[in-house]
Amino acid sequence: YFLVLNAYQSAGGLVSGARAEWSVFVHDPEDDHPRFLVVQAAAANFSADPVNLLTHPEPVSHEYVDGRIVSHVGRKETGESEEQPYFTSRLCWPPSSEQLVLLDREFVAANDLIHWGHGVADRTLYNASMHNRAAVRIPRAEVEVDDRSRWAEYLDPTPRHAYVYREALEIVISPWCNLDHPSIDAPSEHRKALVEFKDGFYPGMIRDIAEGAMRGEKDALTAYTVGTRAPSLWIHFPITDREGFVAATGVPGVADLCLLCGDDTGGPHLVLVVESVDGAPEGICARWATYVVGEAGRPSLQVLATLSEEVAVDPESILRLPDRVEHELDAGIVRTRLASGEIEFASEIGLVDCSERLWSRDAVESGDWVTHPGGVRDKVYYDGGMMEEAALVGRPQVAVMETPWNRFIDIEAARASVRTTVLRKACNPWMDLGGAGTGMPSAKERV
Repeated sequence: YFLVLNAYQSAGGLVSGARAEWSVFVHDPEDDHPRFLVVQAAAANFSADPVNLLTHPEPVSHEYVDGRIVSHVGRKETGESEEQPYFTSRLCWPPSSEQLVLLDREFVAANDLIHWGHGVADRTLYNASMHNRAAVRIPRAEVEVDDRSRWAEYLDPTPRHAYVYREALEIVISPWCNLDHPSIDAPSEHRKALVEFKDGFYPGMIRDIAEGAMRGEKDALTAYTVGTRAPSLWIHFPITDREGFVAATGVPGVADLCLLCGDDTGGPHLVLVVESVDGAPEGICARWATYVVGEAGRPSLQVLATLSEEVAVDPESILRLPDRVEHELDAGIVRTRLASGEIEFASEIGLVDCSERLWSRDAVESGDWVTHPGGVRDKVYYDGGMMEEAALVGRPQVAVMETPWNRFIDIEAARASVRTTVLRKACNPWMDLGGAGTGMPSAKERV
């Protein structure tokens, strides 16, 4: 059993400045997955939490001082001038030996729901900054801890682990998302206060973000779920003629990607992605795409063509007319049929013939940035469903395959991944209108 202290500097959103959070791990009441439960939080600036509602600033700092990362927490009673420190840690930075580690998938996915007192939870979405960036493990001899907190008497005074992320973490939080859930055990008066606080406080924040987005000054995120109506499908076709594919598509930097955990070698792929976004007016969408090397050498998804069941908003054509898009799961078989212009496609895959496989972290990360033709990009966040839950992987039976890319790929070696579970995501659509880092001409340049 562990007590975890997360110390960090936050910019934007609900919390700004230095913050310290003590947490333990609990079982999710819905699916028994391990989740964080915050037992104490302290912040250098005003903040809000479902235990104390609005909390005043406290003496909290997290900074680099004289070759050490120093995290400090204290308290100052009203009217007193002297602070009473009760926790300080000092980590040598950089450490004497840099041991890089990827944090376990289960540990990352524990962030999906962050619980507080009374069972109130924040839902969290993130990207590869959480799951696919190495953290530095600090040797125990280079960690100093002075712990006089209320928790010290229950703990081994020597920490088991100390890790430092070298890069910023990007996190999207939906606060207090379960106030109507039966697992909430707050007294009725406190539950009422929570609802009134959330209804009064957060709409103003959302309105400010929306107004800023309309002025082009702030990012507007859209939360959505995928897969309730039909399973999500990815079919990967190995590219056998890279030069011809690049010449035909105009896409530079096609990436060699290992798709599944345990794959020894990667390669370039043409991929068909078929998804059903709940409540989306465009219905089921199918994207033909390839993986490319994006900013800082990271993999991302470059869309070549999009088909949709209904009229759709599109950064290339603004309004795109509907295509033939049929996609369903029937009697254990996923059947897909597409038709539009130069493209006609039909396939099926039986789930009973599939095996469960985890996607590689790079394959998951490729969905962080989705670039449309013309260079406009969407930024996407997700929960552990993409990273921690296995996909059903097998060989699709492709009955019809007519695309502009047929001569550059191996149809027989195609491999399909199916997810029948619901995926939670959030998207900042058309975030990057400049096409930075894609190698594709930007929308502005094309005009």
